[in-house]
This record gives sequence, C-alpha cells and structure tokens, in this order.
Amino acid sequence: MASLKFSTETSPENRDDISVMLFGFSGGKLEYWSLAQSVTVTKIRDLTAAGIKILAAVINTSCQEPYDAFKDVVLKIQVPTPPMFSRVSINLKTLATYEYYDGSLSNGIFLYFERKFREGSYAEGEFTATWDEGAPSVSGMLVTNAGSLSAKVDFSTGVPVLTSFALTETRSKLLGAFPSYTPGSETWTIVSKNPITVTGAKTAWGSYEFRRGGSIVGDMMASINHRLVEGSYSIELKHFSGDSNSALEITLE
Repeated sequence: MASLKFSTETSPENRDDISVMLFGFSGGKLEYWSLAQSVTVTKIRDLTAAGIKILAAVINTSCQEPYDAFKDVVLKIQVPTPPMFSRVSINLKTLATYEYYDGSLSNGIFLYFERKFREGSYAEGEFTATWDEGAPSVSGMLVTNAGSLSAKVDFSTGVPVLTSFALTETRSKLLGAFPSYTPGSETWTIVSKNPITVTGAKTAWGSYEFRRGGSIVGDMMASINHRLVEGSYSIELKHFSGDSNSALEITLE
C-alpha cells in the first residue's frame, strides 16, 4: 500500500515549534487533514485516482518576535520503505475442547508451538512460505511434514500492524518396525479473522515481533482445526476460545 511521509528538519531550538499542516485539494475545495511534526498519508494510489491533491504547509508556532524572521526549515517528503523478511515463526495458545475416538470430550489447551522458522518471501505487504520435508528417523520411522502459511503486515502508517495470517500443516509418520508400520498423521489449519490488529515491535536484533495475550486472542481467530490420528486412535479439536493465558506470537525476520 503506497504512502507518503511528511516531516520537517530544522535546528534543535526550533524543533518543538515547527510542524506540518496537510490539506486535501479537489474540485476547487481545500479540506484540512492533519497538523503534526510528522504525518503519514496512506492509500496514495486511491487519492490519485480520485483526483485529490495534497497541500503541505510548514507551520511555525513559536509566537516570538520578530514574527517574520527567517527560519531554516526543510520539508521532507519520503516514501516509507518496509523492511524485507525471509522467515517467520508462529506460536498460538488457546483453550480447546477435544473429542476422542470413543466420542468422549475433554477440555484442555490448543498449542501450536513452532520452534523452527519457516523460510519464505515477502512482497506487497504479505509474507508467504511453503515447505515439504521428509526423512527417515534413526529408528527407521518415516516422517514427512508439509504446509504453507501467510501473514499480512501493514507498514503504511510507519507502525507495523499484523492484519491477518493463515497456516496449514500436515505431519505424517509410519510408526513401528518394518514391516509392521502403523500410519499416523497430525494436521493443523489456523485462520485468523481479517482484519485483525496486532501492533509489532522491532527487536534489538532487527526482527519484528507481533504479540497479543488474553481472551481477545480467541476472538481474533476465524477457525482452528487440529486432528491427530494414530492407527485406531484419534483426537480432534471441536471448540476453541480465549482466556487470560491465551497467547499469539508471530516473529518475522
């Protein structure tokens, strides 16, 4: 999403008195928008398509004589450049009700905890990743892991905001010693509502962390599906909700 950032550059003694006032101009009418030391205008393409022009004025509020004294001020207009990411990690915890293979129900916790960062690409505000892994373990058990995920982040206002994410993953395995293998699989599908608002923070090592905790985490989710099958045994998530211990953490780096 294209945006423009308007700000001023001046001497330290003038900094508190100098600000930018923005107007929208269209059809011969001038509309006041904002007054601040730094203002970011989003959806520039939409404004251009609508024929709306931007008028920026530098304002001096020092109220000191002489009122017409010269001030050395630079009006800066920048196109904010969002950072680029190459991998992501997603962790989610909520309350859950599971149904077992015999029809019984049990209340517990849904926990998707991915220690491994997933490699992917970031473009136009969206990070995407896919993976398809498989290898025999030391005991000869065959394990495969395949999935995909996406996460949308809006940097247009200068503050990173996670607006949606989705993940699908399947882990399949063959248990036991050859030739008596028992097939097993575990699947997850996690989809957030769209949009959500999770403000991010830049860490000291350059990654961005998006965290929310509490009951609102359950309200932010559109759907969570989780199913584990091993031979005749199965367990499946039937309901989820948030509580004070629920948590969402997404890290992009």
